[in-house]
Amino acid sequence: MNIAEDILIGTWLQGERLEDLSHVDPKYFEFSAIVRELKRGLPLDDIYLSHKDLRADLIRWTTINAPALYESSYRSLIDQQTRDQVKHTDDLGKIQELIALRDSYFTEPIAGFRDYASSYMNEMKRKETQELIKWDGVPSLQEMTIGLKRKELTAIAARPSVGKSAFALQMAYGAWKQGAKVLYFPLEMSATQTFGRILVKEGYIEPKENQTGKVRDYNKYMLGVDLLNEMEKSGRFLIYEGEGQIEAIEEIIKREEPYLVVIDQLTQMKANVPFKDIRMQFSYMTSNLKRMAMQHNVSISLLCQINRNADNTEPTLANLKESGSIEEDSDNVLLMHRLRPQDVPEERRHLVDWDNIRPMIFNLAKQRDGETGKFDVIFRPARMTFYEEARI
Repeated sequence: MNIAEDILIGTWLQGERLEDLSHVDPKYFEFSAIVRELKRGLPLDDIYLSHKDLRADLIRWTTINAPALYESSYRSLIDQQTRDQVKHTDDLGKIQELIALRDSYFTEPIAGFRDYASSYMNEMKRKETQELIKWDGVPSLQEMTIGLKRKELTAIAARPSVGKSAFALQMAYGAWKQGAKVLYFPLEMSATQTFGRILVKEGYIEPKENQTGKVRDYNKYMLGVDLLNEMEKSGRFLIYEGEGQIEAIEEIIKREEPYLVVIDQLTQMKANVPFKDIRMQFSYMTSNLKRMAMQHNVSISLLCQINRNADNTEPTLANLKESGSIEEDSDNVLLMHRLRPQDVPEERRHLVDWDNIRPMIFNLAKQRDGETGKFDVIFRPARMTFYEEARI
């Protein structure tokens, strides 16, 4: 069944349309074992994890086209099953029963490939008119991805102390400024620290003032307090300090219905199930976050660490810490790399203030349905802000 099989199994693995399984024969699927386990009612997460290495992209088509193509795929399957069953029985009563069952699923004749084409056109039209949130301050990233999209999981990875949290906050705050509702889960930082970083970013206080609490320009500080009051009253920037339980995160997403969810970071997430090792734990988290993004129509950004094998070198997808599931389950993977003095051409080193301006490389190493590539970025820690180098 190829594409149609991906659509059907992917939809069922998301927990949708499971009632249709009662009329499905597993022998019509290349991956019949998955369908048999679905029909037996095994936990969806267990099924996905046990088969993901066999078919890591099962949910690719549902990511792009669901639910537009599900009906066509399911109708084609039922029609094929019914025709085969009718051929192999001489029982007139059974034939009539099969035809009646088939007719109950069809209000119009099957159009074959035309159904797929029509559904795909509808989905493309939806994409054309969808409202997207822009990446704040990084034009090349915006141009390559066209924005932060609902139903997608984006992994942002770097070594410690490179600036992942600062970039995540810039992204979340930028989305709020554009009118989106944002859920922010800082698992290694308090809500107070998060708001302090926003005031530093906007220039209302200096980093030293944020650290010591001693404010020199009280009038400017009070303007910053007004901004925080505005954010609170808007109800669109919600911080859940230290909440890393994946089941709780999903309940909050269902209740709040945000556009963007930012989780900082993967290593601090927990679940109400035991794991044999860290690899299985990460795989469980990423597969469930991808499911949540699709099922609840949100954009999820997840911060991850690069393993130590990449110390002093530019990281690749192979350096994602502990688990290949980060790459497999994510629609986009952004790798952040801070340059060392020796990495910058000698003729340009005099332009860099290493305490206040840190040159970096951003590598969009994976984009499920788009281009990949690298570009130069500057991080200004004194303002907790990233700029594209050519735009400074």
